[in-house]
Amino acid sequence: MNKVLGYEKAPDTAYIRKAYLPWVNLFSGYTGEAVSDTIAGITPPGWTDTKTFAPSRSAFQSAVNSGYGVCHAAAHGDYDGFYTDGGMAIYKNADAAAQTNGMDKLVIMNSMACISGNFENQSCLSVALQNNANGGSVANMMNSRYGWGMPPSMGPSEKLCVRFYDFFIQKDSWMLGVAHARGKDVYASLTQNQQVWRWCFYDYNLMGDPAMGVWSDVPGALVVTMPDSVSTGASNFHASVASGGYPVNGAWVGLYKAGEVCTRARTHSSGHVDILVSPSTPGWLLVTAYAQDKLSVTDSVRAYAVAPAPYIVAQGTYIDDGGNHQLDPGETVDLYVTLKNFGNAAATSVVGVLREDSAYITIPDSTSSYGTMNAGDTSRGDRYQVTAAGNAPPGSQVQFTCHVTSNEGSWDPTLMLYVGVPPTPGAVVMTHDTGCCKLSATALGSIDYDAPPSFDAGLGFCYPKAAASTLYYSSLALGNSASYVVDRFYGNPASSYNTDFRLQDSLRVVYPPGSGDQRFRCAINDSGHAAPKSITVVQNSYMTNATGYDEFAVLVYDIHNSGTSAADGLYAGVFADFDIGPDTVDQAAADTVRRTMSMRQASGENPTMGVKILDPYSFSNLSAIDHNIYVYPTDTAMTDNMKQRFLNGTIAQRNSNHSYGWSICASVGPFDLPVQEP
Repeated sequence: MNKVLGYEKAPDTAYIRKAYLPWVNLFSGYTGEAVSDTIAGITPPGWTDTKTFAPSRSAFQSAVNSGYGVCHAAAHGDYDGFYTDGGMAIYKNADAAAQTNGMDKLVIMNSMACISGNFENQSCLSVALQNNANGGSVANMMNSRYGWGMPPSMGPSEKLCVRFYDFFIQKDSWMLGVAHARGKDVYASLTQNQQVWRWCFYDYNLMGDPAMGVWSDVPGALVVTMPDSVSTGASNFHASVASGGYPVNGAWVGLYKAGEVCTRARTHSSGHVDILVSPSTPGWLLVTAYAQDKLSVTDSVRAYAVAPAPYIVAQGTYIDDGGNHQLDPGETVDLYVTLKNFGNAAATSVVGVLREDSAYITIPDSTSSYGTMNAGDTSRGDRYQVTAAGNAPPGSQVQFTCHVTSNEGSWDPTLMLYVGVPPTPGAVVMTHDTGCCKLSATALGSIDYDAPPSFDAGLGFCYPKAAASTLYYSSLALGNSASYVVDRFYGNPASSYNTDFRLQDSLRVVYPPGSGDQRFRCAINDSGHAAPKSITVVQNSYMTNATGYDEFAVLVYDIHNSGTSAADGLYAGVFADFDIGPDTVDQAAADTVRRTMSMRQASGENPTMGVKILDPYSFSNLSAIDHNIYVYPTDTAMTDNMKQRFLNGTIAQRNSNHSYGWSICASVGPFDLPVQEP
């Protein structure tokens, strides 16, 4: 508790934007500098990133004492510390226990090292850091068993560590436990069918207060405007939170009175918050306000005694439409609004009148009778009738006010309803699974996984659904010359991959889908290319469970030129690396009539997987790609010049000529995109 209070209330502001990133050699030809560089790439301008190779124990300890807000150790480990590949210790339990960085410079440390977080051993490194009363860490995240790497790329343990920084710095998940959990959520699907990921999920644990805010910048001051008193019984507590003269969105405001009140709520964009409080006796309520990168404010308000009185709030809604229990465009429904008397006296002859502020809503029956509501009672009353216009935007939110009157007073609680399906949160990867197969779509240009090799986010392409993926990696590609090819396929060397496509709008479920039973939409652009042309691709993907159409997914790419110059002579295609079985026995074949490029094992045609061009009714290329010639050579393989020649058909091999590792390319073009036209 003392550590959390010291960290949150009185930090040394000079140490917050500093990251200590020690690293060692991890595997032959692969070092921890990769993960250190990745974390350093996440920290924003103004941060100091100290990367150091194999520091001595004293150097590591001195760095922590001098003050670093965060630290990641890319090292080997056991319960007693961090080590080089040769077994030399760079930081041990004794060093952690002897840290003197104080309560104002407590570090948040994480590591992909093995066993350093083995909390079953009460003398392990993570425990030593936390138990140090004179400094050490305010929180740490380490592995209780082995960490796992996958050289020459970052492995699961490294990625879980990196995602923590990604979420608390770049994605505003500023509470410690939320950032830790969301970093795991990115890879949650992989735990279902990859045991190494499942291991790493259970292995990588947080030691610290999950509700603690994490500093990512020098903290500012909060100004809280609030009443100096509240009455006993139920009432509304209204507060405003600002910093630097501007309202603070998402600040938490909490109130506490022992045995009577313990509640909190967040401010909205105007900095205001309304909280229902109900102290039963006179006294004082403790008020606390805190927000991202803001020092908390603690104050108190007095509760004074008043005569018992009712206080009516809206507690819930129920829609009876004889179907899906939601208000859809063009529909009239019976709406029941449940009211609750949070006061300490009865309300008699209670009547509600429903009002709205939307041009898309009418209320044919706007009144409901609730009768007598004793203190603590709830009542659903009789129905209201509500109609949504046929042109109401699906997913739009409508605010209603229920004007409640009684013999004892009146109240105006508000409630929100969605018209149609509420908007779904966006995602980078989503999986189609309504048919007999499943396919992961991404908002990055790749099709099956977000990155190769195929152990990252995504489930690949599986047929049947319970089977392992037969698609190792795949990507859309677009280009018109060796100097302009945009893709997320293998790079040069093929152990890397290109990131020319960048997310513009996340994947979202489209409902109703229009075609099929499941539809996702996203938008990507070419902003990751060295010479972008402001090309945007709107991607729609579909799947159905209709018999005869349930063994494939459809991807539609609408390509737009948002730039100031025409983009002429473009080709578009899909590169796909299928592994139907062991890649040494794969074969590939083209069907130029059906415009398909498929792969199978040499032993038989079941299963056969591939890519088919649906539109246009022509192709630029249908080609097998021999890995021995076009993928594995480190000096010449997978260059943009080579990819462009596959896209335009200069390199074309319709069928494989031996059993080996193969990929395929199916492309269309050329086509011209005038300015601002698809």
